[in-house]
Amino acid sequence: MRILVVDDNKEGRYLLETMLKGNGFEVVTTTNGAEALEKLRTEGLDMIIADILMPVMDGFRLCREYKEDEKLKDIPFVFYTATYTDAKDEELALKVGADKFIRKPAEPEEFIKIIQGVIRDAEEGRVGQQKPVVEEEKEVFKLYSERLVNKLEKKMLDLEDEITRRRKIEEQLRSSLADRETLLKELHHRVKNNMQVISSLLNLQSKYVKDEQMSTIFVESQNRIRLIALLHEKLYESKDLARIHFGEYIRSLVAYLFSIYRVNRDVVKVEINTEDIFLDIATAMPCALIINELVSNSLKHAFPDNREGEIHVDFYYRKDNEFILVVSDNGIGFPELDFRDTKTMGFQLVTTLVDQLQGTIELDRNGETTFRIIFKKPE
Repeated sequence: MRILVVDDNKEGRYLLETMLKGNGFEVVTTTNGAEALEKLRTEGLDMIIADILMPVMDGFRLCREYKEDEKLKDIPFVFYTATYTDAKDEELALKVGADKFIRKPAEPEEFIKIIQGVIRDAEEGRVGQQKPVVEEEKEVFKLYSERLVNKLEKKMLDLEDEITRRRKIEEQLRSSLADRETLLKELHHRVKNNMQVISSLLNLQSKYVKDEQMSTIFVESQNRIRLIALLHEKLYESKDLARIHFGEYIRSLVAYLFSIYRVNRDVVKVEINTEDIFLDIATAMPCALIINELVSNSLKHAFPDNREGEIHVDFYYRKDNEFILVVSDNGIGFPELDFRDTKTMGFQLVTTLVDQLQGTIELDRNGETTFRIIFKKPE
């Protein structure tokens, strides 16, 4: 036996198809009444099970047209609905010619028993005859209009409730987001202030240090702390509290280093080339520290005796999902030694940070001293 299932809900069609096929029936499916009529007129079918609330043509209209067709009216018609469940809905279903009215959800065993009962009644000639009350067109139309308006009103109320619910959720989300942004801003502000306090303490302590090497260590530590404070300051000022415009940050960082080392910008020029790249703090922090160490090294050692020159900082993104950071200078050149094996803290820190970024670093001494760092964009 071939049964046509008409339901615009994918899950509803699947459940019916599963139940019916599991009991030996062949199943054909459509999503609305208009499609169902076309199937009925072109394919041999033995029963139709239809939902009521569907687009294009609802179940009631389908049943009316179905029962008015001399070639189709004797095929059993069953309504299976979760929306039209009132007694008046069942009354209308029977008036338009349905042979059975089943409310969703029905237990699978009970549902199959009802369908088998309809099949027996059809075989014995007790279904498929047009009901006399169908001739009472005004009564049927009035009842149909009443039920349709009733369901539309209910749908509108449900929709209004859903809109109200979603608005409340949106308001809660906006409130939560605003609270989160306030907390993040406060966090960045406090971290920045704490870093500045530590930097100031180091500065005060360095005044009592007579040893030149120790004094240099204090200054370098102070610079590292200051750049972390600057990072949090930029995040605090950013509209996106989770990411920082790293090009702008590089310019601020380099300007700070020039002022700390009291380098005359007319003597040593700097060129910064960077794209509009935004980084989260987990990536921005090691990048900032790397730039700090490499630019500081150039400012301290590449241009002795007021030598003129240039420092270049390039930061860009490649299509193969990689970031490229290049720091170079045209100073006196880098010593003939392995920077990875040097005992200075600065280059030990640089190699450690590159490893943290899961990147690579190379030094090119041809013409200029050029450090090239390549690392993948974080997932």
